[in-house]
Amino acid sequence: PANELAFPMFVILEPDETFEQAPATGPNALLTVFMDLPVQGWILLVRGDKSKTLGTLIQDTLKAMMVDQTRGGLAVATDPISVETTIVPEENQPKHVFEARFRIHYRHRRTDPTVVG
Repeated sequence: PANELAFPMFVILEPDETFEQAPATGPNALLTVFMDLPVQGWILLVRGDKSKTLGTLIQDTLKAMMVDQTRGGLAVATDPISVETTIVPEENQPKHVFEARFRIHYRHRRTDPTVVG
């Protein structure tokens, strides 16, 4: 059985990145990047209203991600894409899971990804 003390649990998964290739204009040309970031939340409730608890965790996650849409000035924008919920049956203790996906739009110098644009 799962340890109830480990829940709720949040997992940030490896993001996918897509690049928008524009013609290079000069030595400091910027590259536009869209990063799709999945965030999972897991709950295990033996008692109580699971859908209300899951809904609260989803709302809290969306709110936390949208507090600073520029990610400390490093991004152009952060947009929520989707939220999906599921149940993972496991040893008579089903876990309720949501995955919220966010698209983070940022730019960096084409020749040096450490220089934000």
